[in-house]
Amino acid sequence: MSEIVSTYREKKGYYLFSGTERRKFRPGAIAMIVVDSNYIIQECHVVNGFSVFSKFKEINKYKGQHIGTVLDDLQECKTNQKGNYRRLPAINTALSKAAENALLSISTKNISIF
Repeated sequence: MSEIVSTYREKKGYYLFSGTERRKFRPGAIAMIVVDSNYIIQECHVVNGFSVFSKFKEINKYKGQHIGTVLDDLQECKTNQKGNYRRLPAINTALSKAAENALLSISTKNISIF
């Protein structure tokens, strides 16, 4: 995690966002994404499980994709074949929260007040 922060620390136009999902008797997850000002994901790392000894794993599936595309992909996972809603895995929920945070934060920074 510190490698990611040190890589993008001095670069302008890159933002780090995180999302967490805690569950009582099931494994939780933490997601970290680095996004540029064009809403493109540069880095995506996830950790899940019960233990504090779990390590972050890089997910290349979302690297280079627009945040909106990732959110659409994660929302499609919410329904099963019958069209009923089901509970998302903790990783998907944490990624959704991080992506939503990124969209809201970057869009408010891009709005200029005259």
